[in-house]
Amino acid sequence: METANDYRAVHPINGKQLTDVLSTKWSLFMSKLFSRFLKDESGATAIEYGLIAALISVAIITAATTLGTTLSNTFSSISNKMNNAAAKY
Repeated sequence: METANDYRAVHPINGKQLTDVLSTKWSLFMSKLFSRFLKDESGATAIEYGLIAALISVAIITAATTLGTTLSNTFSSISNKMNNAAAKY
């Protein structure tokens, strides 16, 4: 009695079934792709630059907010002193 295995394609050189050859080639391809992915650091570098830019932005926003509050308090103090001086005359 014939089975489905009797009609599978066979590699002409080594006699292995082509499905075995293709799965071996596929696994080699995937392992090379995965190892290249692990060695590639260009994406990591871009992420690091993005994190540095975000940190600098937070520092600038914090400094500007603090400076703005300090300037506001200084000008309010000057305004109050000028109003008090004008009220005396």
